[in-house]
Amino acid sequence: MITISQIAEALSIYEEARTRRRLGARSAPAAPVYVQGWPAGVLARYRTVGEAYADITYEHHLGLGTRCTACPWTGRGFPDPEVTFYDSPEEAASKIVRSLPQARDAVQEHAEHCRAVPLPEAGDR
Repeated sequence: MITISQIAEALSIYEEARTRRRLGARSAPAAPVYVQGWPAGVLARYRTVGEAYADITYEHHLGLGTRCTACPWTGRGFPDPEVTFYDSPEEAASKIVRSLPQARDAVQEHAEHCRAVPLPEAGDR
């Protein structure tokens, strides 16, 4: 289960990286990540039947969403967490956690049925 502290930490990292990029800091990562090795904005990942991932994502300008890494399935329209720029990372995380159950149900259901196989990595071809 995703905790408020995990999301708060992720949002802090994300905002710090955005600020550093905006200010032109050389040490800012090209794309902030919430969990090392996961794409930016991914809060949770579910392995699909086809060995791809069904992700729960959060981006401030798009809100809470879902997507599959192997097929065109996506989802939006989950309860809007109503996160504002004035919220602390902890406040924002708390709002996001309250909106997660519907997204989690959608992602889990997709992961249980999606048989699409992800594209091979460049070195695997």
